[in-house]
Amino acid sequence: MLPSIFYRIVLPLLTVEETCFLCISTRPEERDNYFAKLMKSGLIRTMEISSVCGPCKAAGRTKAKACKHMQDDVPNWSSAARRALITKMYGQENQELNERENMGLDTEDGPECFCEGSVEAFVSQPPIKLGLAARHPYVYTFLDPAGGNKNAAKPTSHLALMSVLGAPGCTIVGMEAINVSGMRQEYEAIIATYFERLLRVPALDSAVHVVAVEGNYGGVLLGAILNTISRVLRGRLVLMQDASATTKETVTTDEKNKAKAVDMASETLDGRQAFFSDALVTSHPDPAKMVAELRRQLLAFQRVTDPARDAWHLGRTGFTGKKGGLPDDLAMAFMMVLFWRLRFWVDDRYKAFHRQLGAPTM
Repeated sequence: MLPSIFYRIVLPLLTVEETCFLCISTRPEERDNYFAKLMKSGLIRTMEISSVCGPCKAAGRTKAKACKHMQDDVPNWSSAARRALITKMYGQENQELNERENMGLDTEDGPECFCEGSVEAFVSQPPIKLGLAARHPYVYTFLDPAGGNKNAAKPTSHLALMSVLGAPGCTIVGMEAINVSGMRQEYEAIIATYFERLLRVPALDSAVHVVAVEGNYGGVLLGAILNTISRVLRGRLVLMQDASATTKETVTTDEKNKAKAVDMASETLDGRQAFFSDALVTSHPDPAKMVAELRRQLLAFQRVTDPARDAWHLGRTGFTGKKGGLPDDLAMAFMMVLFWRLRFWVDDRYKAFHRQLGAPTM
């Protein structure tokens, strides 16, 4: 219903005694939708019907999407097989629409990608001791070069690195987020120092480094970054590459990849499978502040939907954590390192490296 019909026709009709206004709708897409405001106003009685129970909703998006506790309440005319088919037809890129239209989840009230309780549990738990008993075969790193900074005094993009171990779940062994605006000379030294410090971690002294460098912006600087990484990690390096990247031996971060990475990170956090190492590699003098910054960025990271331009098109969903112009690169690096770590093991182009490196597990 158009807002003009509601305000000019429906509301005036309610002045007539014994009239009743009955609204039946899925959750609205836009936060400022008049129907959403009406539901929150406390002026009308609201009944919510959802295929997800309250405890699973409170536990985060991952658990909510897997909830089976309301199946006995589904009417007999609603087919479980049909609902599963519809979920597949929405596809990965339209999961928010599926959650709202097919599952009854309140995506309007929760554009945040990650459950606050899961993020708080992640950053507050004690670090994992790597120890010397086990040597880790792989370290996975995502490098996000600073791109698009027009204001050096207040950058919206930082150079970010995130390095993790193992699967399922992950242990963060290194992370970096630095404003490198106007620091062209120091740029390569920062990256070199980061990887040199990773090499000196005793439990990682024989690990192979699987590195994904975002190449969205291209340029001469990317070549210098790749040369620096190759020099420091010579003989122990696998560079990920994406056919759509503008520069060879780099990867592309697009909205489709982001959607998958968000789901992976959400599952990892909700499952309490993310940890920090007790030997965290970072140039920051106070690692706790780096952890606090990652927390801020994860809690600020949101799904953003552009409304459909007409009835024949779906709205587009994107992802960002740049709330108030603040950077989100650390959170993005955390998500994307999980995405490319999995790609290393499932993409056929890397099978030769698996055999060559001789490690059967992640």
